[in-house]
Amino acid sequence: MVGSITFTKKKGDHVKKGDEFGYLSFGGSTVICVFEKVGI
Repeated sequence: MVGSITFTKKKGDHVKKGDEFGYLSFGGSTVICVFEKVGI
């Protein structure tokens, strides 16, 4: 349940393997769909 992605590097910045360039923030939103059972 990711709410947003935050990038810690700017366009043009150099990153090496293993460097952090962003992180995921918890969103917590849940969507529930409820359907009526259709009789046969």
